[in-house]
Amino acid sequence: MARQRYNAYIGILPQSSLARIISESYTTPLGQLVIGTAIKKKLPSTSVVVFDPVRTCYKEMWGKIQDIQSKHKKVLVGLSLLSGNTEIGFQLAKNCADEGIDIIIGGSETVGYGAANIMKNRSYIKFGLDSLGERILPQIINGKPFEEIPGLSYRSNEEIKQTQPDLKFSRIDWLDIGVDYSILDNIGVNVGATYLTVNDCFMPINAV
Repeated sequence: MARQRYNAYIGILPQSSLARIISESYTTPLGQLVIGTAIKKKLPSTSVVVFDPVRTCYKEMWGKIQDIQSKHKKVLVGLSLLSGNTEIGFQLAKNCADEGIDIIIGGSETVGYGAANIMKNRSYIKFGLDSLGERILPQIINGKPFEEIPGLSYRSNEEIKQTQPDLKFSRIDWLDIGVDYSILDNIGVNVGATYLTVNDCFMPINAV
């Protein structure tokens, strides 16, 4: 059964060890930017913003999240849970859930521990990524039935359900997406180069 679509997506990268300084220039990892760009490309009417706490402080970020929520009927927040920031991410997720905003988790901690395991005792998290966010998020936002979306963990009443990932896709699909930097909030703050991080190897993609 089709579901009500989301009107806005907010991608948040909590500050972590991936917020690196390269040659004294701050670098923004591309994960949420790629996901946000994919959403804008496939669902142009959806409002999309990506927050990087190095560029937008939490107090300012929270004010902007509340402003976005006041303008849209359904808002989805995507949190990247990375080593060193997970507890901050959980607190932010609780704050959002208390305001009626749905939460989806991804990132290295989600991959490492498994989305369902992280969601198990955290009822404020509605979705978890078990596959590629740039493929899964547009489908959720567009109202596709959860059980038909490969690689998704989701809550159904009090139960956590999981669908099997589609293994024929890989991260190399990112190369088909020209990243839209206009969705990055406060893009002029802490200006530097943006890098794609893969196993601690840095590959310059574009200048911000």
